[in-house]
Parts: sequence; structure tokens; C-alpha cells
Amino acid sequence: MKKANQQFEAGNYDKAYTIFQKASYKLPYDRTDLKAEAMLKMALCAQILQRLQPSENAFNNAVKLKSKDGNLRLELARLYHRQGKYAAAIKQYQLFLEKNPDNRLAKLGIQGCQMADTLAKNPTRYTVRAEAVLNTRQGEFTPMLFGKDYNQIYFASNREQAIGKKRSDVTGMKKTDIFVSKLNNADKWDKPKPLEGTINTPADEGNVSFNGDQSMMMFTRCRNMEESSSPAEIYVSKHNDQAWSEPQRLLIFRDSTEMAAHAAYSPKGDYIYFVSEKEGGQGGKDIWRAKMEGNKVAEISNLGPQINTPGNEMFPYVRENGDLYFASDGLPGMGGLDLFHAIPQPDGSWKVENMGVPVNSNGDDFGITFAGLEEHGYFSSNRGDNKGYDHIFNFELPTVKIFIEGTIKNGENQILPDAVLHIVNDRGMNTRTTIKKDGTFKFVGERGVKYQLLASGKGYLNAYKNVEVVDAEKDATYKADFSLIPLAKPIQVNNIFYDVDKTTLRAESKEALDQLIKILKDNPHITIELSAHTDMNGSVEYNQQLSDGRANEVVNYLIRGGIEKDRLTPKGYGKGSPKTVDASMAEKYPFLQEGEELNEEYIKKLTPQQQEIANQINRRTEFRVLKTTYNLF
Repeated sequence: MKKANQQFEAGNYDKAYTIFQKASYKLPYDRTDLKAEAMLKMALCAQILQRLQPSENAFNNAVKLKSKDGNLRLELARLYHRQGKYAAAIKQYQLFLEKNPDNRLAKLGIQGCQMADTLAKNPTRYTVRAEAVLNTRQGEFTPMLFGKDYNQIYFASNREQAIGKKRSDVTGMKKTDIFVSKLNNADKWDKPKPLEGTINTPADEGNVSFNGDQSMMMFTRCRNMEESSSPAEIYVSKHNDQAWSEPQRLLIFRDSTEMAAHAAYSPKGDYIYFVSEKEGGQGGKDIWRAKMEGNKVAEISNLGPQINTPGNEMFPYVRENGDLYFASDGLPGMGGLDLFHAIPQPDGSWKVENMGVPVNSNGDDFGITFAGLEEHGYFSSNRGDNKGYDHIFNFELPTVKIFIEGTIKNGENQILPDAVLHIVNDRGMNTRTTIKKDGTFKFVGERGVKYQLLASGKGYLNAYKNVEVVDAEKDATYKADFSLIPLAKPIQVNNIFYDVDKTTLRAESKEALDQLIKILKDNPHITIELSAHTDMNGSVEYNQQLSDGRANEVVNYLIRGGIEKDRLTPKGYGKGSPKTVDASMAEKYPFLQEGEELNEEYIKKLTPQQQEIANQINRRTEFRVLKTTYNLF
């Protein structure tokens, strides 16, 4: 037990697990206290080594042996959590909270279990797949893109090509080296090779980061404890003539025994972000930030409780826009390490979001890298691997395709060759575009943006439409069709209905009348004549009186809708101004001839059914523009 605990304290979990297991077999039955301790330590070792089922078995044995360790329920809950056994995890978290009611890690764990089902049922649009060429049956993790075109990828791996012969006491596997792969002419990754030069050693190397101009590289090296007083150290190398220089250790703390790892450059290189267990944090491994002056550390600060928890926060990565990405097993998530996106706020705080499914899983998801500001890149995860080995996955957020399209024609459905569309939005866009020969337009829109469209044409009134694009992660096409009103001829207002032989407007006329009100409000400098027309039936006097009343009824509706009275001139034409057949009418009713006037003489030559159609065409409400200078002078 003494030997096992020494290995455990040194972080040599693979070796410690084996010794604890031997001890548990040899301990006498009456030493249940030591057996319980051995089982608990075996469970913790197996959990760290991603051997989840052996860990669960050992935890349950520790419970049966009535282990007195106060954190047993918490650790068992975290194990269930990372296995996706959320109900069992919540029960263990709650049992732990009964004796530790203020424990933040357990409370965050319950939140994570409760939100996991929601995350799984509402996946993001990211697509994720394993990067087969980069992966082996061993482990590879923490990818980092390199090159102006991001055509190289660095990552850590303990595959057989790693140069170290001695196996790690921590994992029982080969120690990791840094490997590199390049994109070939087919835009595929070549077979990875160990990084040339003096970076790789028989120790563990990994977790690469580059500064903004890619002239400097930082990485983590873990030497044997007998070789170093710190289990993890940060090294810096300079890029010279296509090669990396001999690396030098970056001393972050005055106390050289303090662990520092997983360093990441800020975009400008004036800060580095790194991981440490130094006192003064939130507990576990925390993310810290160091201000750099040249190659020396000038100031160190913890990122605080919005980022760090009593659990572990690791593998920071900072994008070119200043957003921070990192992995945490303390913040609410799916279980194990989840990837989080932290957006800096103007007041110095952070807005932290779980990256959701499918980027995150029940396993460990960590070590993300982006191709600049594009929404694709790579990360590492041990999902789906029975041995818990990490592998590299690529991810991409497919672009949401938003289009705004429509037509600009006149009221007779004719194309206006000189029509122009003006586009303004609430993001500062202000542009204009001409219309295609078929009268259509189409442009790319943005999510969550409000647009105002103004259609104009020579000899026509301007027309406006507002289009609000919702902030939803799905493709969408928004329609905006315009029918421009000419200045030189009357325009029929469709769908205006009156009671039979009366001037009373029917309720179904409201939509068309409200649209006319909008036209008048969009064009505040015009005045119009509002005219009503009847069919040929009845006397001249009767039809004149009926049309006058109907024209006045519409004008009164417009006035009630907020249109100034002196902009409106009602006019009844009775049956004295029959409609002339235009192209669209002739196409719709082949028995009518284009250019013919639908007067009484013409209509009486038609069949009774055709006569009713002609009379219906003559019964209409129209308006025409009188002036375009109202209140301008």
C-alpha cells in the first residue's frame, strides 16, 4: 500500500493501479479499511486512465466496503456522468450534497446531467467525423493547424513511431511525440511523420501553440520526476530556415516546481494562456493568463470563476478574434471534458457556452483548433474507443444559406427593364442593384438582420418592403415581390367588395384598403383620384349615384386610416368609363380581344356567361396619381 500510494502521489497511475490491485488481493479480510482505500484508489486511477468499467467496479467495491472517504460519492457521480448514466449520477451527486451542501462541483454536475438530455436532443449544425488518415490504434490528441493556408497539422501521439522506448508510468503506453502532416495536391492529409529536429525527446511532448506570425512555437514537455522537479513544463522554440530551434524552458513561476502546461498564445502574442494547479485558483487544474514582455513573463492572473471551477479546466485556445476555447469537466456538460466557447465582454467578464452536441460527447472532448476565423477545424476526443484512447476529429459548421428574392413588375405583370432595388439593413448595408432581364432579383441575406427594400422605376411610384431574417440555424429563402404603380394611368384596386346595389364596403375589403393606405403612407407627397365604376345594368342616373357613394365610402375609410383628406379626390364614373381589354385580361379570358372597350354594344354580342364576366370587370375601384408634390413646397 505504501508503494502504491507513492506511485499514486507521483501521478504514475498505471503503475499505481497494478500495485493497488495486488495489495487488495493480499490484504487480510479484517482490514476492510485498507481494502476500501485500495479499491477507491484503483477506481481513481482507472478513471484517469479512461478505463471506465474497471473504475465503476472498483468504486462499487469501495462503497460495499464502507469507504470513509468523503469524496467517494462525488467521484462515483462524476464517473456515472461521463458514462451518460445521468439518473445514477444525479443520485450520487445528491447523496454527496447531503453532507456537503455548498459543494459547487456537485451542483454544477447536477446542472450538467439535467442539461445533457436537452443538448443531445437539440444538436448544433456542426458536422463531426474522425480524421482517418491522422488516427491509429494508439492515441493522438491536441491538433494544431499551421501555415498561412492552414495546410499543416501538428499533434501529439504515442504511436509506434514515437522515439521514446520507455513506457510511461502514468499511462503504461509509449510516451508522446509531436507529429506533423501536410495537405497534398488532392487536399488530403499525407501520412503523419515525427517533427524533425530537437523538439521530440524520450520524454512526453505535445500540446503545440503558435504565435500570430507563426515564428514561435510553445509546447508542453513532461519529463521523469527524477529528471525534473515539475511534472509538466512549457518550452519555446523559434522557426528558423524551415526548422525549429533548440527549445528553451519558459519559466512562468518563480517556484520552478510549479506545474505549467497547455500554453496557448493570444492573437498578438502579448499574453499566453496556460494550465496550472497553483494555489489561488478555483481548485483542480485552472486556466491562467500571463502578460508577456518579450520572452519574459511580467504578470500572472487566474481567469476566475466564470471560466474555472473546482474541477479541471485545460487546453486553452485563442482564436484571432479573441474568443477563448477550452475544455472543462467542472462546468455543466455531457460528462468528462467538454469543449466550451468563452466570448470576452466589454466589462472584462466572459460569456461562456457549451459547444453542444455533436462536438461534445460523454467522453473527453478537448484540444480544439480552427482554420482562422472559418468555422471548421479539428479537435481530439476518446468517444467510441473501448480503450479510452484519444483520436483526432474534424468539424465544420455548414454555412446557413439565406436568400432574399423576388420580382419587380407593374400592375399588369409586365417586366420593368430599368427597375432598381435599393437595399438597406440594420448592420450598415446601403446598396442598390439592377434587376435581371426577367424582372427578378436575388441576394444573400444574413441571419438576425432586418432589411428595408425600396423598388423604383422611371414613371412609377416607389414601393417599400421590410424583410426580417430570423436568427435560426437553417437555410431559408425570403420572398419580396413588388408591383409598381404607374404615374400616368389608373390602377385597379383588387378585392374591393360592396353590398349588392349599396355603397357599403364589405369586411373582406379591409386587406386591400389597408394596402392602399400603406402605399399612400410610403409615398407621402402624392395625391390621388379615387374612382368607382359600375357595370352597364341600370340607368345612367342610378349608376352615377351608386358610384359616387362608393367612391366616397372608400375615401372615408382612407381618412379613418390616417390619410389627409386633401390628398384624396373621390370620383364616380357610373357606367360611363368602361374598361379596355389589356394583354393580361385577354390571356385570362380568351373570348376578349386586346384593345376592345367593354362598352354596352360590345358586351351584348357576348354569351350570357361571358357578359357576366365582362360586367364584373367593369365593376371596379381604381385610383390614379394626380400630383407628386403634396407638401413639398
